[in-house]
Amino acid sequence: MADLARDVPNNIVAQKLPDTKEIGNENERLLFFTDVIIAIALTLTAVSIHVETHVNRSLLLPYLYSLYPAILTYGLSFFITASYWNEHRRIFSYITRSDPLIIILNLLFLVFIVVLPITHHFYEANVALKTTTIAYYTIQCLVGLCLFLLWGYASQRKHLLAADLPPALRTYITVHLLALPLTFLLYVLLTIFFQPGVTATVAIIFNLAWQGAQRLYMGARHVRPAFNDIRRIPFFSDCVLALAITFTITHIDLPSLGAHPSEQVVLRGLAVSLLSVNAYITTFAAIAIHWFFHYRMFRYITRSDGLLAYLNLAFLFGIVLLFIPGILYTYYARLPLVGQIYYVYQTAIAFLLLLIWLYASYKQRLLNTELDSHELKTFTFQIVRNACIFLVSAVISFFSPITLGFLFYGVVYLLVIFLSFCGSRLRLRRRAQEPQQGAI
Repeated sequence: MADLARDVPNNIVAQKLPDTKEIGNENERLLFFTDVIIAIALTLTAVSIHVETHVNRSLLLPYLYSLYPAILTYGLSFFITASYWNEHRRIFSYITRSDPLIIILNLLFLVFIVVLPITHHFYEANVALKTTTIAYYTIQCLVGLCLFLLWGYASQRKHLLAADLPPALRTYITVHLLALPLTFLLYVLLTIFFQPGVTATVAIIFNLAWQGAQRLYMGARHVRPAFNDIRRIPFFSDCVLALAITFTITHIDLPSLGAHPSEQVVLRGLAVSLLSVNAYITTFAAIAIHWFFHYRMFRYITRSDGLLAYLNLAFLFGIVLLFIPGILYTYYARLPLVGQIYYVYQTAIAFLLLLIWLYASYKQRLLNTELDSHELKTFTFQIVRNACIFLVSAVISFFSPITLGFLFYGVVYLLVIFLSFCGSRLRLRRRAQEPQQGAI
């Protein structure tokens, strides 16, 4: 589904858009409202993945394998919904003003986005049933239709659009958005008569043919969009990260103390709760570290493209699913396998964050052109160091029988930062001595 929201090919000449700061985008509250609702819908959809907290330790590995279908189904829903968000971000790069009907169509779009977690719950539990499949993809079709109608209405009213939007680009976006509802409508119709495998194959072929026709159309007109407004990506990411941090602690089962508990029962309950909270604090610290580097990264990134958007969505997908290894770490922390899964997962997220930075900073393609080279190298070193710390923790988890915890993160980070500080001081001292040696 990522192909549905991919940017126009790279061999097309860029068309500059007006700076949103200059035109004063009137849709700011509408966009922030939309981003929050979509972020909540993406996070709530993960509720369908239920992680048991009292599985026999000998059966834990088979149980983890049984979670893969639910995770894969959620991944499909996540990236379809995220594709809708990216298309919404794309068209509102050109829709600079709104009227009552724009707001109504956008609210209708959000209504079906909110319904998606409900249909996903039934679809994930009954993938083989045609009824649940038809209901799920019908809602997807309606979401795409609302987005198409929203753009279709705005594109016919020039006072709502950016002043220098090329007509060929406006036509391309219209045809591009039409592919979303048509693909899901075709999927629904084929599901009635054929098996899921045949249905998926025909829908994919139709989508690829549609995308190829769009590329030929735009290639002949030498126009492509340029996403100069980066603000929605960090804001949307902050929403998802905040919800993921809060969502993780809701899975912690607090002990029942009864109607009239004694002092010993209360103390025992508090002790059990503190063990769970300690594991949550470790997960919180890891997500906070990821957010910190994401926050600093997007202080330097001032432009975006389709690949950056989808790399960021992949990072958010990993953050949302962090509650799974987090719960396992809370209730099965003494098992070496659980510690290995937890720290390898954290390492993968850290390296995905590093990949986003390396892509954006390569030849400063998406960075602030006025960024100081020394500052760029310093942050690159810091984000590489962060990924290496997580990698070290993952490697240690395979050799150490003791489960690493929040204290480990703190000690390692302080040690590495201290060593980095000492190294920087030594480099500064050597630089200060070089002119003196040259004078001698």
